[in-house]
Amino acid sequence: MDNREIKIELSEANRKLLQSEDRCDKYDYIAAVVCGAIGGMIDIFGVGSPGDSALGTWTDQQVDKAVMAFSRKMGWNPKERNVDNVKSAIGFLERNSRVNYDQRKPGDVNDLFNIAPKTHHMMSLAHSPDVVGLFFSILNQFASKSTFVVNGRLVTIFTDTFELKGGNFIMKIMCGVSNWIIHLMSDIAGSSGAHGRGTGIVMPFYEFFGFCKNGSFNYKNEKQHIAIFFSFDKTDFDGKMVEELALVMPINLSLTLFSVVYPDEDGVVVLELSQKEPVKDIVNRFLSAVQHDMGDKLNGNTVSAGVSSIFYKPERMKECVDEAKKAMRLLRGYNICHSARYFEEIGIYRFFFELGNDVELEDFMMQRLGELISYDKENNSDYIDTLETYLDFGCA
Repeated sequence: MDNREIKIELSEANRKLLQSEDRCDKYDYIAAVVCGAIGGMIDIFGVGSPGDSALGTWTDQQVDKAVMAFSRKMGWNPKERNVDNVKSAIGFLERNSRVNYDQRKPGDVNDLFNIAPKTHHMMSLAHSPDVVGLFFSILNQFASKSTFVVNGRLVTIFTDTFELKGGNFIMKIMCGVSNWIIHLMSDIAGSSGAHGRGTGIVMPFYEFFGFCKNGSFNYKNEKQHIAIFFSFDKTDFDGKMVEELALVMPINLSLTLFSVVYPDEDGVVVLELSQKEPVKDIVNRFLSAVQHDMGDKLNGNTVSAGVSSIFYKPERMKECVDEAKKAMRLLRGYNICHSARYFEEIGIYRFFFELGNDVELEDFMMQRLGELISYDKENNSDYIDTLETYLDFGCA
């Protein structure tokens, strides 16, 4: 039987299934269409893309307000400048609800398994906002242990000795419940030291999904991209040279199948997929090839490159192209020729590029002060407040 006969037979079987063996009536199809349309409308007008959702922004604001209102009920009395600062409210709750099951890094669990600040709420059973989370929270506080779901298995580790307050068993139970509620409220809007909005907490009974082994995509090992912005060092060039630079690249640079090359303003953007080759090796190879292949047409000019940070998700492409252009602007500002500048290595200059960008400034702040913030949180110290007071008085 050849392929054509097989296709005819399969088509006939499908036709028979739909016409005579289909058990759905018209109401089933109407319900399916209506549900799909409603879901699509909610997704388009309410949810949108991650990080760009009107509904998401509104819900974040409501959660922040709820956390600040709860903190005030618990005695939060912030300074005037922190009245509407949810991070200050979260920090207050964190200091007043210390628990023994808040491990966030592999070192916190004696390197028994991989855990990170972004995943520990999903792995720790005591962080679940349901009856299971309440049970394990009280159990962990009484037994000085911490319980996780790791690769479909229940894992319990010993922690530092933890003692619940209270004169009798019932009061200790009440103290444990109070710690659990306050700690969840401190986590629901992120943490005081989180970059951006934080990860929050999981939905009720999400922990049961941890026992399902669904494999992994490992996308980070497969699709590592960089954005490179090539431009001429001397400014006396025309658009024709830019177009020629864009044309010569795919032919002579041994780009991968998934690379994208296009002219942009006064230079050429290359989006390159790299699986194994180090980023700096890729950039140096590109620069050498361009200079060699266009030597006669450059008329003494040279080519430099601005390089973005590595990105894995397509939605970061535009952001990384902007990073590459900023790195190139820095090269031109210092009049450096035939060289490459990497956005991740420009240090404090990122601050000047991003004045007015709160997310980028917060990221820069966390890179410099993140360890101190974490130390204050873990040791109930006030070094950040001391630093803030020091700067308020004009010291440097």
